[in-house]
Parts: sequence; structure tokens; C-alpha cells
Amino acid sequence: MRSFFSKRSESLLKCVRQGARISKKDAKNFGIPVALVENSGRCNKNEHDEKILPTGTPWIPNLVHIITDVSLNGKSGILVDKKLIEGPNANDRGKVFIPLILAFQYFFVIKPIQKWIKDDIARESKPSWD
Repeated sequence: MRSFFSKRSESLLKCVRQGARISKKDAKNFGIPVALVENSGRCNKNEHDEKILPTGTPWIPNLVHIITDVSLNGKSGILVDKKLIEGPNANDRGKVFIPLILAFQYFFVIKPIQKWIKDDIARESKPSWD
């Protein structure tokens, strides 16, 4: 079991180091912790139905906690204004011009096309087969 774990952890660490482009000499400075956890339905669970390590620690909440600590690097969160995320309301922009655009289309697009169709019908000669 130990050899299986060591082989798996070494191959995982190798992939992580390649993905992070950590050189072999720098790999000693970047100690990446590895833990063997069981994620099957038969593994031990606590009273909250969380999968636990042999020490009794629920490993998924602990993993999420460690990831957030590392990603925040001990800093507090950033307060972001909701308007900056969502941006301006697209429904408000240009709403005033809609009636003007519709009027322009009616008088300068639809009306001329209707006139051309009527003129074409008036100039149409009856086909010989009628």
C-alpha cells in the first residue's frame, strides 16, 4: 500500500510541477503536501455524513478551507460594487431612439417597398396562359 501511495503521489507531484513550470532545483523549495483520502461510499463518515480522514477531520471542508487560505494569501476579501460587475443596464441605453427608428423604417423602408409592389402589380401584363 505504501509503494502504491508513493508512486501515485510522485506522479501527481511531477504533473503539478510540470504544469506550474517548477524546475527540478526549485522543486525542493516548493514542498507540495500530499494526502491519501478515500472517496468511496464505504469510507468512514462523521455524524454530519462528511467523509473523514483517519484523524477524524472531514477532508473536503478542510481542503476547501486550505485552498481559500492559500488563494487569499491571508488577505481579506475585496469589496466590489455590483454595478461594476453587471455594467450599465442594456435596456436603458438607446430606449429613447426606438420610436424614431420605427418611424424611419416605416416611412423610408416599408412605404417605398409597398409602393414598388403596387407599381409592379399595375405594370404587370397578363400572362398568355390566363
